[in-house]
This record gives sequence, C-alpha cells and structure tokens, in this order.
Amino acid sequence: MRVFTTTFILLFCGVMFASGELGMVVGQSAPQLMLRDLNGKMVFLADFCGGRCPLAMRKNVVVHFFATHCKPCVIELPALRKLTETFPERELVILMVSVSEMEAAVTNYKDQNAVKAIFLLDKYGTNATRWGLTEKKDNSTTFNLPYNFLIDKDGILRAVFAGAHPNLDQLITAKLKVTPPAPTR
Repeated sequence: MRVFTTTFILLFCGVMFASGELGMVVGQSAPQLMLRDLNGKMVFLADFCGGRCPLAMRKNVVVHFFATHCKPCVIELPALRKLTETFPERELVILMVSVSEMEAAVTNYKDQNAVKAIFLLDKYGTNATRWGLTEKKDNSTTFNLPYNFLIDKDGILRAVFAGAHPNLDQLITAKLKVTPPAPTR
C-alpha cells in the first residue's frame, strides 16, 4: 500500500523520475549527452541548450531514445514529424538517439521515415543507461523504449514521456506553451 501511495503522490504532483544513476527530476538540469551523428560528427546536448550555448542560439530539445526494430517507437514518428512542422528549427531540435544499433540500420531508418532530426548513435547503450532507460531482468539488461525528454533552452528537464505516445506532438506543444522560463541565476 505504501508503494502505491508514494507512486500516486509522485504522479499526481507531476514529478516524474527516470530510474537511472542520475535520478533525473523534472525541473533540474538535464544530464549531458555526447554522441556521434551519422556523419561521424560529435554532437553535444550543450550545443543546443544550457549555459555553454550562446543565448541567441539556444533551442528547446526533444531527446528521443528509440530502436529501429521497436514497433512502439514507430508509432511516434508522425508526431515527431508534426513537431518539426510546427516549430521552426531555430526554436526546437529533435535528437533521435538510436540505442544499441549499427549505423547502417539507423541510416536506412532515417531515409525511410523522413523525420527532420539529428540522428545519433548510442551503439553500446551507454547514454541510454546514464539517462535511466535500462531494466535488469533474468541476468540481462534491456532498454525501455521509446523514451522522450523535453529540455528547455536553459538545459532544464521539463517533461519525460515514457512509452509510445501517438499524440507526442500535442503533449510537447502543451508543455512548451505553459512552461515558464527557468529562473535567472
């Protein structure tokens, strides 16, 4: 009963936790993300948001963890496409993080699905693990996918969406319109 009550209170209050090493909490700084894109270029989350990024270049970021063979991940593709149509690139960027997959499979997926996003390779699942997306079962580790994180221009985690959401674009748009700016430091 106590576990149920605690879970209910956390969800009711709108506080979502990712269960990784960092214990991410909505309203706090997002963890770092550093991965290579499909061209071999190193991409950092801090290139788009947070203190290291020049103020005029800051964007909201959706970090979308997925796998090409993940059927629930495919459900979100139309919503991700709508986000890129709704928000100009100067306001929102989508980082599509492929977990534990080969580059050729991700390139093929990108070509077939035409989402305006930056595709990143988390070949060994290191970042997915750091972001709390792993689950241990029967002496093996699996990744909970899809997982989406909305990070504001200041690098603050604003929302976490676990599992497939066909209306992900609406959920993110609502968060972007009602999320107040982070307090100035």
